[in-house]
Amino acid sequence: MDALELLLNRHSNPRLVEPAPAGEQLETIFKAGLRAPDHAALTPWEFIVFEGEQRHALGNILAEVAEAKGDGPDRVAIARNAPLRAPMIITVVAKVKPHDKVPQLEQEISAGCALMAMQMAALALGFNGIWRTGWFAFDRNVHQALGLSETDQIVGFLYLGTAQVEVRKLPERDTAQFVRYFGK
Repeated sequence: MDALELLLNRHSNPRLVEPAPAGEQLETIFKAGLRAPDHAALTPWEFIVFEGEQRHALGNILAEVAEAKGDGPDRVAIARNAPLRAPMIITVVAKVKPHDKVPQLEQEISAGCALMAMQMAALALGFNGIWRTGWFAFDRNVHQALGLSETDQIVGFLYLGTAQVEVRKLPERDTAQFVRYFGK
């Protein structure tokens, strides 16, 4: 797939089934993520993969945290089942490192770029996915259960698999609504 065509037609798909990327294809997806912009070569990322039964383990973590924060049974069930919406989930974590020239925000943005690069690589390989966050991404109890440090931040959960249904094409956007030339 042509790179510009991929970027100009990018879309997310929440309806994902087996197969998920594996082997060389998955390695290619990771390599794409590792090419994200990275000021000072800090590599401020970690990719945590959940597939197969490990998705249930993630669901149990989310459900336990939802229950502990007082969510009702319906919300706990939603949390428990969230990781089952795709055959693979890659949790992308910004591993923020102290640096006098690279602030925390820049490192988190870098991790977000890694996530988008992985999603684009998956699309180029014939898979699809969706970048999700939700409260899970920001909850320190979820972070602790995943073995993250106090300075780590989940930037997103990349759900990957094969598109179950074709999504509607997004409408063209008029760039004039979003672009401003300074001084004009």
